[in-house]
Amino acid sequence: MDRAGDIFAARLLLGVLCLHTARECKHFIERGPSGTRWNYVRNIVVGIYQSLRFGVNRQLRLYNVR
Repeated sequence: MDRAGDIFAARLLLGVLCLHTARECKHFIERGPSGTRWNYVRNIVVGIYQSLRFGVNRQLRLYNVR
């Protein structure tokens, strides 16, 4: 479940992350390493990690201002 309690949104995020990771793995196997192609997947993970620094208002589905 995501931090706002929305299982559908968490499932969508996981789906996007899995899809792009699978694409990059396939590309790596077929064509070899390409550092720039992993940027999208890496940026999703970094964004998720950085968002953990903030609280979430579950009713408004917004980050809490500090």
